[in-house]
Amino acid sequence: MGLVLSVQKLCTAYDVIFIQRPRWKRQELREKLRANRGDPGTVQSRPADGSRVSLLSSEEGEGSGEDHDGGGAHMPGQQSTQLDSQHVAEPKLTTFQQVAQTFSMYTNCHRLLNTDTDPSSLTCLHGLRVICTAWVVMGDLLIFQMIVVVGSSFQQVCEQTSKLKWFGYVIKRYLRLVPLVIIVGALYIGLWPVLGQGPVYPKDAPDRQACENHWFYTTLLVNTYIDVGDICFPWTWYIAAEFQLYLLCPIFMIPLVKGWKKTGTLAALVLIAASVISTGVISKLKKLPEMVLQYQLADAGIRNLSDVQNYILIKPYCRMAPYIIGLLLGHTLRKDGAPRLSRVVVALGWLLCIVSEMGTIFGVYGSYSHHHLATVDAAAVYNAVKDVTFGLGIAWAIFACLTGNGGIVNTFLSWRVFVPLSRMSYSIYLVHIPVIYLFIFHQEGAITMSEWALVVNFCGVFAISCVVSAIIHVVVETPMLAIQRTALRKLGLWQDTVLLQRESQ
Repeated sequence: MGLVLSVQKLCTAYDVIFIQRPRWKRQELREKLRANRGDPGTVQSRPADGSRVSLLSSEEGEGSGEDHDGGGAHMPGQQSTQLDSQHVAEPKLTTFQQVAQTFSMYTNCHRLLNTDTDPSSLTCLHGLRVICTAWVVMGDLLIFQMIVVVGSSFQQVCEQTSKLKWFGYVIKRYLRLVPLVIIVGALYIGLWPVLGQGPVYPKDAPDRQACENHWFYTTLLVNTYIDVGDICFPWTWYIAAEFQLYLLCPIFMIPLVKGWKKTGTLAALVLIAASVISTGVISKLKKLPEMVLQYQLADAGIRNLSDVQNYILIKPYCRMAPYIIGLLLGHTLRKDGAPRLSRVVVALGWLLCIVSEMGTIFGVYGSYSHHHLATVDAAAVYNAVKDVTFGLGIAWAIFACLTGNGGIVNTFLSWRVFVPLSRMSYSIYLVHIPVIYLFIFHQEGAITMSEWALVVNFCGVFAISCVVSAIIHVVVETPMLAIQRTALRKLGLWQDTVLLQRESQ
């Protein structure tokens, strides 16, 4: 780690001194040339002799066909000043300079904090990604506090070549997910002994024993098929499930891309139905509760938290319905474009969206508050349909925002503040559990459970997770992705994969 930081410091110094500093000077010179030319919106300035010079910088585009005098004649000295402006154009970086920028913390910080987005990007997804990440952090924090006191969708789908290159398709996604898991996990376990102390602070990281025995399940992304207590970094079940669904989606996405719309749609609907039915049947047979926070109830015969996690929560076949809904939505928008909807349809869509989301979240209020406990059959129905109803609500919100019917929701979700946090969402997800562990095990007394305490604790945990994630993103994730991208290009795997996903998450 010390060697990596030393290399990054040297690359940062080289970048600032030999790349950025000359660039700043060229930018300053271009601004002066624009000002002398008298562009609208720029400060007017005159040469020392008092005469005005009209210049056309190379950055503004050559041969625009317009003269600022209103005629076709060149002003005196214009050709020479045009030539001078060409000298301040940005030079092409050498291979060494590109490598230096890959490890430069200055450049990586600039890229992270840059809120400019591609005009074709789905801007509302930045806000959704941040909100969902914060939701996960809050839920995990609540679960761990209760334990102490008493728990890809695609940007676009297209064909780049006529030949399917399955190896590139799989390896690209695998390299996007696993290396960062390994690095974050190694830092977490390696630094744990020196990060804290206290009466309940363990000597070794809570997951150390599981990682020593079952680390290969996590690195191979198949840890959803072992007991949740044996998973190395248990929160990475989601990454494994997402990767497995990523491998599954060609079953219906390839027919859709090829133009076999009925076949692809039928395959997708069959998979959704299979997920709903299998979840309900498993919940019924295993007598599972309708929520993960419900514990052993001997009189009702309902099982506890670990059973819900093992049989439903971490299983990709029980979680694939919203994933498929998202893929179908992305393909529909790209293929058919944005349809025109009447105000009545839009209002009805938002009403159903709110009802489905609120019903999914607050439908289990009675069990959470122990006012009444659901029967095994009711719990099975809820477990079977909750992911579908919640996923359909999110799908409508995205659909409305991308078709111009989002209104204030789209304005909020597209807020530029979300862009840097959206880029860090994967890092935040990986580090938030170690941060919660540190918070919980540093306690030297009883934890007060209240709504206000939860809000304060959540804000602190989320803020610290963001800070740690920003460091990891700049120091590790961004250089690693650049290296992977270069290596895959050299191997011909970056441009030739069939299904492309934007890697800016």
